[in-house]
Amino acid sequence: MIKPFIYTDFNTWTNILRDPNLSSYPLWIANFVGIKEPSVPNTWGTGNWTVHQYRADVLNVVGVTGKADLDRFNLLQEGDSGVRVSELQQQLKDLKQIEFDPGSISGNFDITTKNAVIAFQKTQNLQVDGIVGPVTWVRLLWA
Repeated sequence: MIKPFIYTDFNTWTNILRDPNLSSYPLWIANFVGIKEPSVPNTWGTGNWTVHQYRADVLNVVGVTGKADLDRFNLLQEGDSGVRVSELQQQLKDLKQIEFDPGSISGNFDITTKNAVIAFQKTQNLQVDGIVGPVTWVRLLWA
């Protein structure tokens, strides 16, 4: 099952939405103050965002006519921890192939999880680096 994104900004979430049941969904956080790490509602926890919209209505973006928004993906790699890592581990485990098994669903991106990501990337002809960027993530969602 592919989960929809929750797209919001910190203030809208904190003052209007506030539904803790939605924290299991990937967060696309709009935060335009020009900082590297966006403010994330406590429902998700610090660092547990998937996409950060850091600028809006930008002109002269290559390949775009008119204005565009600028976003960045929150990579997952060895040493990371949290709910996003648990979800990644579950996605890998659900593929039911021994080479993709990340071990326990611990929420810790350890060497076993990295090796499972590498094995998956090899079968998908992706860049093999053990890092879950947007391409690896999308391939996992559709696997």
